[in-house]
This record gives sequence, C-alpha cells and structure tokens, in this order.
Amino acid sequence: MMTEKRQSGFSKIEQEHDHLRDTIASVRSVLQETRPPGGMPESADWASDLAEVLTGFHDEIFRHFRDEEQSGFLAEMERVFPHAKHRVDALRREHDRILSEVRDVLAATIVYAAGRTPEHPTLRRWTLAILDRITKHEHDEGELLQKLLYTDLGQAD
Repeated sequence: MMTEKRQSGFSKIEQEHDHLRDTIASVRSVLQETRPPGGMPESADWASDLAEVLTGFHDEIFRHFRDEEQSGFLAEMERVFPHAKHRVDALRREHDRILSEVRDVLAATIVYAAGRTPEHPTLRRWTLAILDRITKHEHDEGELLQKLLYTDLGQAD
C-alpha cells in the first residue's frame, strides 16, 4: 500500500510536470510569433528572443530532470515496481537525449541571432519537435506512474 511520504513525493512530481507544461506552452507562444525574413535585423531580434527563452527553458528542464533523478523518484519507482525497471531506465536515458537536443537547437538559434544561417534552418519546426518530444516524455512518465500507482493501490483493496 502507498505510504503517505511516497504519495506526497509523487504529488510533488505531478506539480512539477504541471509547471513544465505551462513553460512548454510559453515557449510555444513565442514560436507562434511571426519570424521576419532572414537577413533582416528583425530576424536576428526574433532569434535573440527565442535564444533567451530557450536558455531559460534549458535551465528549467535541466533542473527538472536533475531533481527527478536526485529526489530518488525514479529509483523509488524501480524499487517499488521492479517489473517496470526497463521502462524507468528508458525514461532516465531520455533525459540526456532531450537536454542534448535543447542545447543543439539553442546553439543554432544563437547562430541565427548572430546573423548567420544555422546548419538546421527550420528552427521553429525543430524546436516544436523537441517540445513535442518533451511533452510525450512527460506524458509517458505520468502514464507509467499512474499505471503503477493504480496497480499498487488496487492490490490493497
């Protein structure tokens, strides 16, 4: 049966996921702004604004993943639900891949802000794809948590 402490820890993670969803929505709203044509000073301003937002986003997602790992949340899921170890491991490995992708798009955005053409010229689509991946990751994490919690609570009835 779920302990109060474990339930409280999982509630905190859910709150962090809610906050992360709000942040992702903020980044998406910046991406909806019309990008001026390349080569114009306004396009560098657009890219600078995006770089600033992505820098803050990177810091937030980095802290989120670090907190998840350092809090023992993932280790606790593995301990309590050993049959889910492979899924938890996959989620943990994805943290590094996502952070790398955010860093890559941020670097390309900084190149664009400096008035040069980045190797990957579709910054908006690339960034949206990364946001979609993060959203899916968080959804998968939440879905696994819910499945495991409901299974755990259901066994006590």
